[in-house]
Amino acid sequence: MGKFVVCADHPSNEYFRSFPNCLTYKTSEDFVARVKEALANEPQPLTPEQRYNLSWEAATQRFMQYSELDRVLDSEKDVKLSKTNGKSITKAVSMPNLSEMIDGGLAFAHYCLTGNEFLRLCTGAIPGTRDYDKQHCKDLHLLPPQVENPIYGW
Repeated sequence: MGKFVVCADHPSNEYFRSFPNCLTYKTSEDFVARVKEALANEPQPLTPEQRYNLSWEAATQRFMQYSELDRVLDSEKDVKLSKTNGKSITKAVSMPNLSEMIDGGLAFAHYCLTGNEFLRLCTGAIPGTRDYDKQHCKDLHLLPPQVENPIYGW
């Protein structure tokens, strides 16, 4: 955008090498030489196409193209769920997946059951083992309780 860019000669910067004002370096000596070159010269004006390619809009389009997110969303929209009275119902993108709902429900149930000492004892847990102490940490080679479950005092 009207300035020089000095960046490392690295695969992550490959896209920027096509621009005339991008100066790449490999060593620290190259870096110093590129900075001196940038200070001594005026950057070339960019064409409208090059300016657009550096915009957020173009970057977002490249992201969508490489992620193929639009293809995934389009394929999910076209999934037919069932036929009702001769009409087909399509799955909406926002409709949750059944396996995700079951996983979430089981995770919530596990959280609720393991957080209640009475329910833990009913299922066979050893009393006093939910919140371990320093001796448990030494025996089981765990982090101390204050590191694993910090208490913030602000």
